[in-house]
Amino acid sequence: MKISKQQIQASQFAYRFLETDGSGGFISQTATSANVRNDDSLYTRSLKAPIKRYKYIQKFDEVITIDDNSYNLSSQTYVNDKRNTDSRNYVLEFKVFKDIEIIYQVEDVTISKRIIFSNQSAQVAIEYKVQNPFGRNINYKLVPQIAGHSLGQYKAKEQYDYQVKSTEDVTSFESDTEQNVYIKSNLQFTVDEPKFTGDYYYPHDTRDGRDGIGSSTSYGHYIHSCSNTYSSFEFILSDSPRFEYTVEQLFEIEINRKQDIIDNSNGTTLFANRLALATDSYLVDRDSTSEKTIIAGYPFFGDWGRDTFWAFNGTCLQTKRYKEAKSILRSFAPYEKNGLIPNMFPEGDEYPFYNSVDAPLLYINSVYEYYLATNDIEFVLELKPVIENMINNYIKGTDYHIKMEADGLISSGAGLEQLTWMDVRFEQILPTPRQGKCVEINSMWYNALMIINQFNNEIEEPFAINEDVQLLAEKVRTSFRKSFIKNDGYLRDVISGTSADDQIRSNAIWAITQNFSPLELSEMKAVIKIASKHLYTSLGIRTLAPTDLEFKPKYGDSHFERDMAYHQGTVWPFILGGYIRAYLKSEEYSNEAKAVARNLLIGSENSLNEYCLGQICEVLDGLNPSYSKGCYAQAWSISEIYLALIETEE
Repeated sequence: MKISKQQIQASQFAYRFLETDGSGGFISQTATSANVRNDDSLYTRSLKAPIKRYKYIQKFDEVITIDDNSYNLSSQTYVNDKRNTDSRNYVLEFKVFKDIEIIYQVEDVTISKRIIFSNQSAQVAIEYKVQNPFGRNINYKLVPQIAGHSLGQYKAKEQYDYQVKSTEDVTSFESDTEQNVYIKSNLQFTVDEPKFTGDYYYPHDTRDGRDGIGSSTSYGHYIHSCSNTYSSFEFILSDSPRFEYTVEQLFEIEINRKQDIIDNSNGTTLFANRLALATDSYLVDRDSTSEKTIIAGYPFFGDWGRDTFWAFNGTCLQTKRYKEAKSILRSFAPYEKNGLIPNMFPEGDEYPFYNSVDAPLLYINSVYEYYLATNDIEFVLELKPVIENMINNYIKGTDYHIKMEADGLISSGAGLEQLTWMDVRFEQILPTPRQGKCVEINSMWYNALMIINQFNNEIEEPFAINEDVQLLAEKVRTSFRKSFIKNDGYLRDVISGTSADDQIRSNAIWAITQNFSPLELSEMKAVIKIASKHLYTSLGIRTLAPTDLEFKPKYGDSHFERDMAYHQGTVWPFILGGYIRAYLKSEEYSNEAKAVARNLLIGSENSLNEYCLGQICEVLDGLNPSYSKGCYAQAWSISEIYLALIETEE
């Protein structure tokens, strides 16, 4: 995928890349090498995987002088806008696939800059190739801007903590914090007097009400001087003084690794290949469990139980990463408590947070999906005690007022508890209160009971459940249909005795997508028809119908305003994947339905070329969705769209 000079000219900060290292570290900048958010950097690593992140290198300032004319090749905005630099005129092309490539053209000189973040070594490799057909005198100056602070910290102290040591090819920046950074290059580093920059301006952060000023310190520069028709130079950025691989090897190893992901995945189109590669961004290590986990989104989120298992199938199973899938399931199993699994793993000595009613049900479904993909019944038996605890605790009642009612349905939440994916709470305000019996939770509950039935048919000793599971499943299905199906054919969102019950929300879609749905085919069709009329957009599904008095047409501005709109009509791309899968299921996967579904995915394919190339964002505005909001790369957005695409190809 590539972005042209004309597209970049239209908007300096509209396109960006994301590269990850498999442990929570990531690098992200715009096509013009600008940092427009605090989370942008050229080198960020996790001190403790996956979310204790440290920002080592802010960026490289880059200036090329051709004969006597100088050109700044790295854009940046500052508080004092007279200092702003703009490299749009020189970016010829921006390409993202298995690596990043930015091609500059300045006068008659062409520069190719390739970037990759190696999973093998957690090092960033950067390669420059300069074509100078008429032998002009070139002087290329690069100034590393050292950040030296935790990600999310906006302004480092104005002090020069780093001791700079430079050998023939490695320059070290060492401090008392032991968060040291090393740069290896075939250029010589020249040490200068430290220069503090404290006025980076981050327009994306200020737009959302965050502090929009950042800082860095420079300690010297690199110079590439030549008049050859062809020349090259390179860098490796590292948090360790060990350099086991050359730049060429880092590119080769990482590109081959990404090609293996494509080769092993279930998709057959370029669209599918791009989604398969995108899933890799989210599969990361967790040091505290020594297992794998899934990051919910970049640049803000950590690994959450709910998001992990919602994205599990697309991220792991459709790419045949069964070893990693097994590791993820194992990583959560020891933390099961009273039938719940962590919705969030805090760092340090704090206890995990268990405030999720859907995460255990999603976990059971993920075990089943893993079994369908691998036929590994032995692993299911290993997790059997965990699943038994989940089901039995839901039956008898557990924390957060989660319990099975007399009709077999699950109710959850009380007071200010928010336990479903629509979980926003702002101080004492619940913008989307859903205490009671929620439609997607009870469809997941029915699905989980049916999964137990299926497993019982495969094993000698059945699951030790405190109810007859088959009879309970039948009871739940009967109660679900009686309680949730409205006269117009749509599903109530929640049974709570409030006006929220009959709101037209997107959660009805998940009652169809379960492996075992409580709905008949005709009932699925009715749900899809109404969702199409009120909730569908080409980029995602609205969380609330625009006709509702509580509908919020725009997502953005202050923290309070964002929270008030988050599930009140805001468009979510991940639900579009569920919607398409639900539509295909309701049409029994006919060829005609698959053709329709492929057209419904055109907007999602275009999204891969929108803001963060190769990724799909978290949310968009509810009324006129057009521009990436929230996280610019979201695990379940990629996973659900990928699952939908795979189903159109089967």
